[in-house]
Amino acid sequence: MPDFEARLNQARNGNGLLFCGAGFTADCLSFNPSAAVGTGSHLLSILNHELQRHSQTPVYQRIQTAADAYKERFGEIALMKLLKTRFTLQNISSDIVDVLRFPWERVYTTNYDDGVEQALRAVARQHRSFNNLDSPDDLTDNLLPVIHLHGFVEKWNSSNFGSSCVLGAESYHRLDTISKRWLREFRFDVERAELVVFVGFSADDFHLNDILFNISGVREKIFFVNRSIAEPNPDMQMTQKRFGKPVYIGRSGFAATITRTLRSEAPKEPKLSSFQRYVSATPENDLPSVTDIEDLFLFGKINARQIARDATLDQSDYHVRRPLVKRILSDFEQQVRIALVVGEICDGKTLILENLSNRLSVGRQVFCLRHPYEDFLDEISRILLAYPRAVLVIENCFDLREDRLATLARTFDASDGLLLLSSRNISAEAETARVQRLRQFGSFRQYSTGSLADDEVDALIVLMDQIAAWNHIQANWTVNKKRFIVGKCRGSFPNFLLELLESPHVLDRYNEEYLKVARLSKTEQAAIIAALYISSIGHNTPLGFLSDAFQTDAGGMLDRLNENHAALRLLRQRGGYVETVPSIGARNILKLIIADRDIVDSVVSVLRYLSEEGRYGDFERHIFGQMMRYSILRSVVTDREQINRFFDNISKHRRLRRRILFWLQWHMAKTDMREFDKAEKYLDEGYAQAKQYERDTGRMYNRKQLDDRKAKFLMLRSQHVNRQPVNLYRDMEESCQIVDRLLREDGLTRYPFETLKIISDTFTSKHRDLLEVHHGPIRRRISKLAARANTILSKVPQGYQQHRAEVALRDVIRSMTENVTPD
Repeated sequence: MPDFEARLNQARNGNGLLFCGAGFTADCLSFNPSAAVGTGSHLLSILNHELQRHSQTPVYQRIQTAADAYKERFGEIALMKLLKTRFTLQNISSDIVDVLRFPWERVYTTNYDDGVEQALRAVARQHRSFNNLDSPDDLTDNLLPVIHLHGFVEKWNSSNFGSSCVLGAESYHRLDTISKRWLREFRFDVERAELVVFVGFSADDFHLNDILFNISGVREKIFFVNRSIAEPNPDMQMTQKRFGKPVYIGRSGFAATITRTLRSEAPKEPKLSSFQRYVSATPENDLPSVTDIEDLFLFGKINARQIARDATLDQSDYHVRRPLVKRILSDFEQQVRIALVVGEICDGKTLILENLSNRLSVGRQVFCLRHPYEDFLDEISRILLAYPRAVLVIENCFDLREDRLATLARTFDASDGLLLLSSRNISAEAETARVQRLRQFGSFRQYSTGSLADDEVDALIVLMDQIAAWNHIQANWTVNKKRFIVGKCRGSFPNFLLELLESPHVLDRYNEEYLKVARLSKTEQAAIIAALYISSIGHNTPLGFLSDAFQTDAGGMLDRLNENHAALRLLRQRGGYVETVPSIGARNILKLIIADRDIVDSVVSVLRYLSEEGRYGDFERHIFGQMMRYSILRSVVTDREQINRFFDNISKHRRLRRRILFWLQWHMAKTDMREFDKAEKYLDEGYAQAKQYERDTGRMYNRKQLDDRKAKFLMLRSQHVNRQPVNLYRDMEESCQIVDRLLREDGLTRYPFETLKIISDTFTSKHRDLLEVHHGPIRRRISKLAARANTILSKVPQGYQQHRAEVALRDVIRSMTENVTPD
């Protein structure tokens, strides 16, 4: 009860769901008193009585069978009239009214009657009733929706009753079709809510199993209000405990609790769905154990109390503290309001954000983005209204849509709050336009994690000494260890971690851990592989996403794996997400331990799920594009047959075939395999889909990526296939024309520079196959493009992009200045 009342009080911000079962209004339906819960037994008795009055029929024990028999005997319309008569309330209990005084966000019910509506009218709450055949697209923000999952008497008529009423056996089997969109909406609402209360509902309803896959992620906020009885039904109690927590206070006790809660002072905390409040950890008293350090470096498990201890003592007993933290804190005291931390994969960005959150939470409220729902910008407005100096922490910020990120930055640029962002270098490089938009704000600063300083190298050596991480390197002296980090690893923490996590010692540990997965079902194994794959891309996977994609309780699976001393250290759940070993470690497990076939099966399952899912959030949209990429797949799958299986499988889905990205990736795979005829065919299909996109949307499709791939393809094919001199000349000429066009477009990147290098390399290696008359024109064309590229090099975004473009251009100029003459 204390937990229940605390959550009830917190949900006063409008983030609570009420689910009403048959028992909620049972006493208002004028049925004969009975010890039975709900109305099912009463309705069964009525149906049997009517059937017995008109013919000798057996006494049915199941309401679905009795309803079907009644409909067969008297017709569908007669059943509708009976239900309309019996499920229209004349009066309602004051308890029901008191329950509906609470500011529920939505009300779901399996009842046919209008009890909820009458109570809402009594408390003057504006609402709108939805039959199960109505569309969720009609939901509005200003009216409380009341959704009747099994049908609503007031909306039934002769034309829709048979499709809407869930009562007979057939209708229960068709429930996923009848109420599919509403059940999906309910699952979505449960994931976002802070409290879900079932009243008059036994939980013995099979379709809940089809909705709440990720029970572990939501169980703590689900409560079942039952009648106050001395000895609860053990079967019902066990069923309810599987989904949430049963409380035995009855409807009247629930109403009294609500009345008492509403009289108390309302909490200030805004309604949270996308964000989660950061709670600073109490610093640990003891030094970190070897297991703590090993868990962090090898398995990616963060001990927040040890982070806090290191920060308090200004030491690196647990992790390598980065000076970037103090620099950002100092800038926040000046005019900086928006900070973007950029670094390589596994470069400690999460630890830096954890340190900053811990330090900032002393004087400010800190909120971390958990899952960017569609209305998360509205949620930010509520947070800043309640806490004008709030800190928002968003990792992988470029996963957000461009318009959202720009609005977010604009909001904080003009506020007293702080916005703390992070991104991998590769994402920042790919999203140069977004970075430029952020730089337009005067309060924006970008920070790079950079190489390890001398004191950081020393701290890393001490930490690695404790977990025997030097065995495979055979560096016995500190000077050798330092030389290894600064020399071979170039002072890069990701490079060092790559060496560590690819070592035989660590791979043996990973293999030993992965063997624990063997006792799971194939579906559960596939879910774990998917979590590791998404982690290798650089993301933690939402539990709800993983559970829905594989139709399994991912949280429950992890609970089972971690309930004994042989806990699985590869994965864990925290804050509604699946955390895994570091991204580099996840990639190594996929590449070196897990079979290619199993990886392909898992990734294809996720893509199928995403191709069928109607609602796309920012995470789903981003991860779909990433999991489609051949460049990511080939980093862990090397078997050519399995790569072909990957594309063969996803090509079977119409929505995937309509994606230009799909044909581009298949083209790249076939180019790598040197199956150039198919590669050309799939590239042409990409262009065809671009035309189809323009016909469907009326908008022009930017073919920049397709054109760049075509230029590269023509040259790569020429390097491996003997082309007739005239055809080779045409290929080079066309590639040059494409590069010339790309160099003139806005949003210049490194890609046309690198494509020009491929043209130059091809000319150098294949010039003997050209006619002599073509040598001069091609050489002059490449030289002219190089000269033009040199004049606009400064337009390429600084950093990695400009460096790569400069290196490619330097090679082209060097190549063109050499004398190349045929033998």
